[in-house]
Amino acid sequence: MAPPVSRPASDLGGEQVEGRRAVLELVRAGKRTVRAVYVSQAAASDERVAEIMGRAGNVAQVVPPERIERLARSDVHQGVVATAAPLRATDLDQLVEAKDAFLVALDGITDPRNFGAILRSAETAGATGVIVPRHRAAHVTPVVAKDERGDRPLYELDLADQPIVVVLGAEGKGLARLTRDRCDVLVRIPMYGQVASLNVAAAATLACHEIARRRHT
Repeated sequence: MAPPVSRPASDLGGEQVEGRRAVLELVRAGKRTVRAVYVSQAAASDERVAEIMGRAGNVAQVVPPERIERLARSDVHQGVVATAAPLRATDLDQLVEAKDAFLVALDGITDPRNFGAILRSAETAGATGVIVPRHRAAHVTPVVAKDERGDRPLYELDLADQPIVVVLGAEGKGLARLTRDRCDVLVRIPMYGQVASLNVAAAATLACHEIARRRHT
């Protein structure tokens, strides 16, 4: 499951989860109330689906494939759709005050696939929370920003073992000026090929796992 997200609960969403792996993670984690799990008759024999149904218990039901198609909001459902309680929001002050704070702040990320990929990268790297601000501003220091115009390479970052916030800018636009001004350090990911920059989700993976590597070395 993704780390806690700081934003008003009504804005977080996440009530519908689609895809075999995503739904399996939902029922394994047990962090949110699972209201219903719908499994296509065509997918019911899959090993992961069997575990989903076993963990979901009486809220799971096998339905015709056409019902899954009506329920699904994406093309990656793989015959499994679940509904659950909304994602849990956490108080920002609590996230920041933790001695091991490792936060990821998103500045205007609008692409849902990038958003999901960043959450997964943050969780696998051990991030303690994700900040999705209502306005494009970062108020917490020390802060490190992903930006191709940064002052130093990511791999020379010497703040990784301290409480830290990684700020990721919007697709195509990067960080807003006010956000950049609030950052203590701007870092860049060195590019050795012909491509000038990375997709924000790929950059998030590199940044989060570089911090994780330094924290656990």
